[in-house]
Amino acid sequence: MKLSKALSSLLALLFAFGLLFAGCGERAEEAPPSPSSTAAASPSPTPETPPQETPANSGEPTAGEGPEASAAPSAEQAAESAVAWMFGDIGGSPALYAAASFVNPLSTAAVVESVTIEITDGNTTVSETFVPPMAGLDAILPGARSTAAVWVSGSDAFDRAAALTASAKVVLRESPGAEASELSVGDLLLVQNYPGFATLSGRIHNASAEDCSLAMVYVSCYDAAGALLGVTSFTKDLAIPAGESRDFVVHLQDLPIPDLAENTETVVCRALWLG
Repeated sequence: MKLSKALSSLLALLFAFGLLFAGCGERAEEAPPSPSSTAAASPSPTPETPPQETPANSGEPTAGEGPEASAAPSAEQAAESAVAWMFGDIGGSPALYAAASFVNPLSTAAVVESVTIEITDGNTTVSETFVPPMAGLDAILPGARSTAAVWVSGSDAFDRAAALTASAKVVLRESPGAEASELSVGDLLLVQNYPGFATLSGRIHNASAEDCSLAMVYVSCYDAAGALLGVTSFTKDLAIPAGESRDFVVHLQDLPIPDLAENTETVVCRALWLG
């Protein structure tokens, strides 16, 4: 009898423990997250306080921005003059070259957006559209003249002995904040020291308050009647301290116009600051 009582007591105790554990399991499943947990301490943004990106980081145009809103007005016009040359042997093959001169008719400074040159011999016509090197840095003041040149594909379309004529049109984009370069070029001398090309010497002056270490110089040659003969450009790795000048000499091997120095009455140079 005592054994039966003891057994009954043991079974009752085990049953009570089972209920206790079952109750703990239910409370653990139903218990809400602790207030001290990370998830509870960092609620997601509500519609009243959405996360905002600054315009600098968003990558999306804000009101008043974007290509259509920020694009400056542009104007297309015919160039005042253009010239074309067929050089018989540049790198072992014939090469077609063209240059154009144009004036900025706008009331503000402008930069070249594109130049289109057409070359013809009366029977065949080829066209080339291009953007001059460093056009975005080459500010053209109102009423000022500028030039551009290009090597044109399609030299095989013409007879080497054909007389070529050229015309051009230029698209200028307003650039009100642009300023004239603080580099100027003077003391120019063009001579025919070598057969096939001319040599140009001159002096670059740095009128700014900063030192210049790299400049790009455009060279435009005109005959006695003011007609454009040719245009070329070169870069000069030349240290020019602020307020000082430096001399340069360059061989115009990439402008092999026959008797260029002899036929040139005026040389006009402009320099762009590259570094």
